[in-house]
Amino acid sequence: MTAPSPGLVTTHPATEARVTCRPAVVVNPTKVSNARTLHAVLTKALSRAQIVAEPIWLETTPQDPGFGQTQAALAHGADLVMAYGGDGTVRSCAAALAATGVPLAMLPGGTGNLLARNLDIPLTLRAAVDVAIGGSVRPIDVCHASDEDFITMAGIGFDARMMANTSAALKREFGWLAYGLAAMRTMSAAPTMRIRLELDDGRSRTTSGVGVLAANVGTLTGGITLLPHAVADDGLLAVAVLTPRRLRDWAGLGGRLTSHRAPKPTQLRCWQTRSVQVSLDRPALVEIDGEVLDERDELDCSVTPGALAVKVPLA
Repeated sequence: MTAPSPGLVTTHPATEARVTCRPAVVVNPTKVSNARTLHAVLTKALSRAQIVAEPIWLETTPQDPGFGQTQAALAHGADLVMAYGGDGTVRSCAAALAATGVPLAMLPGGTGNLLARNLDIPLTLRAAVDVAIGGSVRPIDVCHASDEDFITMAGIGFDARMMANTSAALKREFGWLAYGLAAMRTMSAAPTMRIRLELDDGRSRTTSGVGVLAANVGTLTGGITLLPHAVADDGLLAVAVLTPRRLRDWAGLGGRLTSHRAPKPTQLRCWQTRSVQVSLDRPALVEIDGEVLDERDELDCSVTPGALAVKVPLA
């Protein structure tokens, strides 16, 4: 993708007083099928809102999926950052914007778009741009997993293995259904682990399961709510241990989720906490907002309440 304008803010001197916003657009070029459409839709929305500042356009790279670009936008005076891409782009921009007070707006371009789905951000470009320009600002929590920030979910064990089994080709062909196909592939090979949880109030839990989730939001792709108590702005993590042992347990979990019923303890066990230390009896893959990391046998998660301002639809 060729950026429609240089990565610097330009304004029209004669109408400088009418500038109400200095926006930046951080774009993942691999997610943009038509750069001209993106530019045209954004330009039209800015014009309707009488915002005359030319947006800062910055592209992500494989080495920097959005953190450095967002920092550069802030250095050039941006007071609104729009992230066009998938969950990785949103996560990187959010990490740079945390505690700055500058709002993040999402222009969803990925397969999962978990934060957008949980905050009712439209998944179509024109509607998402309208929210970015004219929506309200909602402070949400930023979570931490060891030395990484996340805004939707972190997982160790099954969840991370499923993400590793979800190839880019599978997502291109099947969209969000690719995660369901990967989950089915992962079920039969998911080893049961001994799991110890140390919660924030001194509570300890030891149990068996195939994986642990620490979540800021609870709805997955496809509109399936896995953790109904996970709320993005409540200052708490929803912690869940996946406990199915047999295929019939997995089938039961799937059936209960698709029919909007709470899982049984033999399928999922949940807690709410401000922090959790997870210890396993064997190393397992870790994922942070969909990015698969290395194997670990420990994961420490915590939350910073209200640290990120996000543009959401007007109530």
